[in-house]
Amino acid sequence: MMGFIEKFIMPFALKLGNQRHLLAIRDTLIGMIAITIVGSFAVLFNNLGQIIPPYGRMMEAIFGPNWSTLGGDIWFGTFAFLSVFAVFGISYKLAKSYGDEGFEAMLISAACFFLLLPQTANVTLPIDEAATETVAGGVWGLVSVDYFNATALFTAIIVALITTEIFLRLSKIKALVIKMPDGVPPAVSKSFAKLVPGMGTIFLAGLFGVVFRMVTDGKVLNDWLNTVMYPH
Repeated sequence: MMGFIEKFIMPFALKLGNQRHLLAIRDTLIGMIAITIVGSFAVLFNNLGQIIPPYGRMMEAIFGPNWSTLGGDIWFGTFAFLSVFAVFGISYKLAKSYGDEGFEAMLISAACFFLLLPQTANVTLPIDEAATETVAGGVWGLVSVDYFNATALFTAIIVALITTEIFLRLSKIKALVIKMPDGVPPAVSKSFAKLVPGMGTIFLAGLFGVVFRMVTDGKVLNDWLNTVMYPH
């Protein structure tokens, strides 16, 4: 049995463990440990006030009725944007594994992630001061936090991996590389060298988003993935 494991299982496990895409995900999640731990403590401390009423009354007596504001702010700065951190980290790590600097790839992937999000949110607003009558409708520019937190983590991983791969492959096509004169500063020259690949990657992601919403009757990628993974 041990011989079978060493001969067949261990080489596959070793090869799988060194796969660059999995390594990029692993390194990013490890790098986010500080964010997740402090966010977890913030949630824990705030929820203890509901679980243990005496603790909540004690905190309120010491720090006032808004004692949970700090924990809420910490949660908002950590867990509320977990998927955004993942996009930046995974794209950067994956690009670095190919020998790229990773900075442009990181920004391009983030732009692709954002453009695949819904741009409107349904809200209900009161018409009069007594709030006896309300009006509901879609408001452009409002995006639910569910598209940035851990709910969208799987979407963030997919977008980061695919868009980084597209960007790096387009960057290797010489016809798409803009060469600047020798007198141009290196930083500017490098930026222009990847200008067309970056624009192309964003355009392809935007085109995919439009076609995807047409096929799925208006659903964005994250909503569709959640429906597939967690069917009601």
